[in-house]
Amino acid sequence: YLDVRDNDPDEEERTRASDRVEVLTPLVKAYCSDEAWPIIADCIQVYGGYGYCEDYPVAQAARDVKVLSIWEGTNYIQSLDLMGRKWTMKKGAAFAAWLQDIRDFINDNKNTPGFEGEFANLERAVNSYMEIQMTIGSYFGNKQYGMMPLYARRILTATAQLYCGMVILSQALIAQKKLQEIGSDHFDYSFYAGKVAAARYYLMNIVPNIWAVAEVVKTGDTSVLDVPVEAFEY
Repeated sequence: YLDVRDNDPDEEERTRASDRVEVLTPLVKAYCSDEAWPIIADCIQVYGGYGYCEDYPVAQAARDVKVLSIWEGTNYIQSLDLMGRKWTMKKGAAFAAWLQDIRDFINDNKNTPGFEGEFANLERAVNSYMEIQMTIGSYFGNKQYGMMPLYARRILTATAQLYCGMVILSQALIAQKKLQEIGSDHFDYSFYAGKVAAARYYLMNIVPNIWAVAEVVKTGDTSVLDVPVEAFEY
């Protein structure tokens, strides 16, 4: 998108790419750095007690990666940017077009043999995400302005998981075709098989978080907003 935005001779394509860059910027910054921290934590666990020591590089990696969620705007600020600016950019048209990209991908590929379950989950995730947006909109209409910052981080994560679901599934479709072409004795077979397996795992285990977030948002629990400040003194 960056290359297209800066170099495409077609002004319409440049505008489209620029809109996608704007929408994706908080996702790339926040989701990647949020996920990096628990991944490094798991790496430390793999080493057991040694992982906490300086004998192995994961301790250094943990220190290095933590700052990524802080600089260039903390990830909470990125989540507010997503909901406050990207959702409403160009009166909502830019984000709606981004969502339509995902819907188009689903409609074009959902009948691919062997991936019916994955596409069903992605489609359910898109619908759940629309419910999230409509629910937040209704809260704003009722002047419940505290609901956006209350759910912002979780909504950003769900947004990124939705997009990653599409990206990783598109990779799996290509990988599946390559597997059929090269055969199991090819030196690249395991690489492509890993792409397919990773997509299946992500769509079946990570993407369902999106409709879980939708249910939480629709519940509208305000206990964290209602708790008296004095409660934190104990």
